[in-house]
Amino acid sequence: MDFNKLLLAVGVVSTTFIVGCGDDTDFSKTTQPTPEPEVIPLLQAFAPNGALKAQIRRTEYGVPHITADNLESLGFGSGYAQAQDNLCVIADGFIKANSERSMYFDLMPQSTFQRGCPPVKITAI
Repeated sequence: MDFNKLLLAVGVVSTTFIVGCGDDTDFSKTTQPTPEPEVIPLLQAFAPNGALKAQIRRTEYGVPHITADNLESLGFGSGYAQAQDNLCVIADGFIKANSERSMYFDLMPQSTFQRGCPPVKITAI
């Protein structure tokens, strides 16, 4: 028990000595940190003038690569590429969601929509 008190006393005295030896009253010796430059995001969220512009490049296998200056234009380019590839499938989804599929396409199997636009029925007049 006496050893713990002695160890505590030595710790307090050495801490006081270390803190007391520091000369931190002269602030002219310390260097002031330079402020960091403001970080400008590389990709903005919205088009500054409201005009949407995206460049769509396709590989030889038809994979679209979309580049744009902001996220709004990137979303526009992505939707445009989807519409180029799957317009009939997207339209079928909207018509199914509104429960109007049989009104426009009669009774046709759904498998035709997975390959593209449905075949047109020609009726005699």
